[in-house]
Amino acid sequence: MSSSLTSGIAATPKLKQFLEESHAGQHGGVALLRIQIRGEDLVETARKDGPANGDLAQLEGYLGNDPAFFLLRSSPSTWYVITWMPEGKVGVSNRMVYASSQSNLKAA
Repeated sequence: MSSSLTSGIAATPKLKQFLEESHAGQHGGVALLRIQIRGEDLVETARKDGPANGDLAQLEGYLGNDPAFFLLRSSPSTWYVITWMPEGKVGVSNRMVYASSQSNLKAA
């Protein structure tokens, strides 16, 4: 039995549509998405085109000082979910919001 709690924060309709289309085989040229919480929504804030190889070096230049989720494509049909919490820059409440929103992102 899982005891995880989820926030009320959900993916925007635009992000949900992109993820649904991606699962259906579209958007094969997108290698990386940065997703951040804005208000009560999970919002795409950056996108990088490139090969679907799961190379973590693709995150360079997208990390910054703000928390974020990254979807890193490792193959045409597989994404890695990475949570970025810069050390010393993110308060406990923000960490909790992101932690409780990750399952909502995975379900989108």
